[in-house]
Order: sequence, then structure tokens, then C-alpha cells
Amino acid sequence: MAYLKANSNLFLNNLSLPKNKSRFQAFNSFEEDYSSSSFKSVSIPFEGCKDDFLVYNNHLSSNCSSNVGMRSILNKGVECSFQALIDIENKIKNSKAEQDCKAILLDEKSSMNAKPEMKIFNNDVVCKAWNNYWFS
Repeated sequence: MAYLKANSNLFLNNLSLPKNKSRFQAFNSFEEDYSSSSFKSVSIPFEGCKDDFLVYNNHLSSNCSSNVGMRSILNKGVECSFQALIDIENKIKNSKAEQDCKAILLDEKSSMNAKPEMKIFNNDVVCKAWNNYWFS
């Protein structure tokens, strides 16, 4: 859990190579203006594994930005999930939120579950969400 104050930046790059099960969770609270976070992950699980990625960004102040992204290469029997929640209240202005999930499925018995969520209650924000899947 991170509490981001004025002008603070939190960046994380993650490489996940699980052999059994793996779960990454992050909860970010943007408490003061001009704070930002970027969480990027690459997931290449071994055959028959599960890998979960969960990030929750709660924009409580204006002029903040969050960026969450995952890339996955999934072999036989692999199950991967991407869950990202952005919460921006009515009073928050000039904030930016991005979510991005891309996966390459190398086998018909692999699966990618994506659940990007954005709870945005005003028009003075920039939000983007992408989900792309390729089958080999």
C-alpha cells in the first residue's frame, strides 16, 4: 500500500516467471496533487501455472496520473489474470489514468482473464484502457 503525497512518483517494473502460483497486489492512494505511479509487469509462467496481477489506484487529489500495464506469454495450461481498478471522484480535476493488458496465447488450453475497471465521475480526466490478445 502506497500513500502518495505531493509531487511523489512511484515506479515499478516486474518480471514474473512463476513455477506454481504467483500474485502481485498493489494499492495506491493519490493523497496530494501532482503524484504519479507506473506499474508494468511481464508475465511468462511455466506450463500449468497461475499468475495474478491486481492494482488499485484511488485518485483522491487532482493533477495525478496512474499507468498500469501487463504483457503475458502463456503456454499450455497457464491461467493468467489482470485486474486494474481506477477510482476518480467527482471533485478530482486534470488527472490521467491508463490501463493496458496484452497477451500471447501459445496454446488453446491457456487463458487470459482481464478485468479493467474505471470508476470515473467527472469529465475533466483522461482515461485509456486497452486489451489485446493474440493466438499463436
